[in-house]
Amino acid sequence: MLRERRVLRVPRGPAGLLGPAGATGATGATGATGPAGSTGPSGPQGATGPQGPQGPSGVANVGSVSATVEMCVGGSVQPTSALVYMPGHAFSGYSDPTTGAFVFDNVPDGSYSVIAEQPGNSSESATVPSVSVASGSTTNLGTIDISNYQTDPANCGSCGVACSGGGSCVGGSCTTVCTGGQTDCDGTCTSLQTDPNNCGTCGFRCTSGQSCVASVCH
Repeated sequence: MLRERRVLRVPRGPAGLLGPAGATGATGATGATGPAGSTGPSGPQGATGPQGPQGPSGVANVGSVSATVEMCVGGSVQPTSALVYMPGHAFSGYSDPTTGAFVFDNVPDGSYSVIAEQPGNSSESATVPSVSVASGSTTNLGTIDISNYQTDPANCGSCGVACSGGGSCVGGSCTTVCTGGQTDCDGTCTSLQTDPNNCGTCGFRCTSGQSCVASVCH
């Protein structure tokens, strides 16, 4: 026969007093560094310091080149505007259209050539070779004439000397233009076939009384 088991419940008493705090535990490991903050505003500019002493004067090894450019125009030599340059170097410019003058400054010591030519017409030009430049001085080339006196029939040999009769200019001298089998002999057109004074060759004269036939004296 089973017996009923009873459990007696005793009521809980009040909580006791809080005991004293325990000792502090060990410090934990350092955490990761956080992101950098934004940059603060710049501070005011400080006062300018005193100026240092001036250094010694340097020596500039440069000089200058000058000249006047002219050209035969309308039978007279006149100043003109021309393109002026030193081949192989950066010095270039134009001469003054009124005076024809030009100056190249700050040219290093050395030897150069200078070319002056009519803008747009390089055949009207002149070259000055072996231009020496010395430090602190100006090399004056005087007058550069860019006229073409060698082949220009309007100015053959010198300004204003024109070849007549449509003649050409060769080496500064006019050459007569001859037609009809004639040849220029000393500025005169003649036939070497029949001229007894120029028979076969300019200047070959037949003896007195002879004639020139087919370039042979008879």
